[in-house]
Amino acid sequence: MSGSLNSKLTIRSAKPEDDIRCGQIVAAAWMASEVPDQLPHALDMFDDGAPLPTENRYRLVAELPDFVAGFADIHIAQRHMWYLFVEPDLQGNGIGGALLDAAQAIIAGTMTLQCLAAGRRSVNWYHRHGFRTVGTFRRPLCGRDVGWVRLKRARRWRT
Repeated sequence: MSGSLNSKLTIRSAKPEDDIRCGQIVAAAWMASEVPDQLPHALDMFDDGAPLPTENRYRLVAELPDFVAGFADIHIAQRHMWYLFVEPDLQGNGIGGALLDAAQAIIAGTMTLQCLAAGRRSVNWYHRHGFRTVGTFRRPLCGRDVGWVRLKRARRWRT
């Protein structure tokens, strides 16, 4: 992360008023990814900017001064990350890595996640951050079977 962003970034627990901003980040990140081109049937999946549900999950937000730049949802008991999204214009500045490390510190052990196989940039990003692929499977997304990748990162991973 650039020195200027790193010194200003805070990872904190989400508040209800963060939900709308998190929905906007999801929509922007989804449309900036390669996934809609790979899975055109799911193009409109996040275009409404609606907040993702947080039931049984804990949400962390990455905040720059008065601006939520990204978030991660984790299920602590399952040691599983459900979502991690960063504002597209701020990707590549270490915000996602900071969220990963904060999530893993809370989980206090090995962490798992699943992501769309069509999102090769995301899969490769997770690999660069210490995750390894532990399986693949197919599951419906917007009415069609699509490929997914299971990933896992050991507790003691470091950059």
